[in-house]
Amino acid sequence: MPTLPTRIALLLAAATAVAIVAGVGGVGPATGDDEPAPEAVAGIKNVMNALNHEQDGFYGLIRGFCQANPGKDDEGWKLAQHRAIIMAEGGNMLMGMTPPKGADDDAGMRNWRTECAAFRDACKELRKALAFKNAEKVTAALTAVQARCDACHTAHRSQ
Repeated sequence: MPTLPTRIALLLAAATAVAIVAGVGGVGPATGDDEPAPEAVAGIKNVMNALNHEQDGFYGLIRGFCQANPGKDDEGWKLAQHRAIIMAEGGNMLMGMTPPKGADDDAGMRNWRTECAAFRDACKELRKALAFKNAEKVTAALTAVQARCDACHTAHRSQ
């Protein structure tokens, strides 16, 4: 049976995934007269901090797990994979948002979506690296995720 902190983390990851799949992060029409339309709750900064914060976001938690020399902690590796998948799904969520800079025209929005897709794909590769339970592979994948963030920030982050 998973420990209490692990169960809470798994529930948080599952709730985040359900919210993303259900469209809580996007705005769209209601499906019926008596059903409310989804309402955007999180902004870009909220998503970025939850996913990529250096210490407390999924990025930081994965990095910290690998640096702590986890050994044969199979449950920890599995949880890290769940976090990486939610990070990847966050890339999809970000595609539906408008960045604070660099998206004033169609070309800018295409670039934003391309950057979000590259982030998503780097996070999918991170999940694959985590499956090997090898801290060196994960570190390389985390470096690739950070490179995607840096590239996007150059074009789309407000100062």
